[in-house]
Amino acid sequence: MALDDPVEVFAAADAAEAHFVSSLLKDAGIEPAVVGEPLGSILGDVPFFVAGPRIWVRPVDLDRARGLIADYQARVRARQTSAQQGATGHAPPDPSSAFCYHCGEPVGTGANNCPACGQALDWKD
Repeated sequence: MALDDPVEVFAAADAAEAHFVSSLLKDAGIEPAVVGEPLGSILGDVPFFVAGPRIWVRPVDLDRARGLIADYQARVRARQTSAQQGATGHAPPDPSSAFCYHCGEPVGTGANNCPACGQALDWKD
């Protein structure tokens, strides 16, 4: 392997997560590649950890990409924990509620900017 060959930095659960994380990296100035996306169609025959899409980056971007992905995963865990704590008397967050596709924080439907990270939000899709 050459020193500048891309390296795998993340194994996504599905194509949607792969493209979400890819967008997070792109927003940070890292050029990711989503690899293995078509393998998701054979998921019934192959374990998900083999067939799921993966994200690759240049070695020079590896440490920054890992940090951003760790932040993303921490936010996902926090949302899951918050939902689980909802069973203790607190209302759990609505999983269908709107969230910022830049940072993952909840936002009000139709908001122009995320209150957490300040990024502009596009509601066309």
